[in-house]
Amino acid sequence: MKTLSAIIPVYNEENNLVALIDHLNALNTNILSFCIFVNDGSTDNSRELLDTLSKSLKLPHLIIHKKNGGKTSAIEAGTKELTTSHAIIFDSDLEYSIQDVNKMWEYVINDDYDFILSYRRFFAHSSYSWRYNKGNSFLSNLFGLLYNFVITDVMCCLKLAPTNFYQALPFKYSGFGIDVEIPMQIWRQKYKVREVEVSYKSRTRLEGKSINMVDGIKIVYYMVSFRLFYRLFK
Repeated sequence: MKTLSAIIPVYNEENNLVALIDHLNALNTNILSFCIFVNDGSTDNSRELLDTLSKSLKLPHLIIHKKNGGKTSAIEAGTKELTTSHAIIFDSDLEYSIQDVNKMWEYVINDDYDFILSYRRFFAHSSYSWRYNKGNSFLSNLFGLLYNFVITDVMCCLKLAPTNFYQALPFKYSGFGIDVEIPMQIWRQKYKVREVEVSYKSRTRLEGKSINMVDGIKIVYYMVSFRLFYRLFK
């Protein structure tokens, strides 16, 4: 039987947790079987709020509290607790709609895909900045050039895959590196992928947007070094 868990990293999201729990409660209970929240060393009131608000969550769930280690570290901690057949990564920052999980899961149930990746369309009303949009496109195009593998939006958060795939990941790349490590490992293992468009509304720096140019440079390094390790022209 195919079942789905959500791994949700949380870092200083005290302003979003009430809405996040409400959105999760509004999701069809036939979709998600379990939620794993990973509090990645928040320095605001996220820990206390998460412990309190989660009591109203209808879904079975687990809360992990850990020292701050970045997104990759948080996802790794969450994968260790997975018991469902599949898992999806979902951010707690409300930039994405939890309802899109339903669209992605349908391809697993109805079309027998195991790897579902998401992509965004950027508009004036939903984008962070022109440079951010072009930088994101550059990373996706570079991925395609290096790997000859079509991933429309390599940095898009929502990534759904089998639990055994997640638990076998080396989690080699820190910070936002997990966003490219997943598609790089999918490419290496020659899995078939289905892409699904998801809704997106970026937040601002004041609202907590944290990814920056340094992160982008690291992502380029991760993609190039991984490709060189597995031969440039394969």
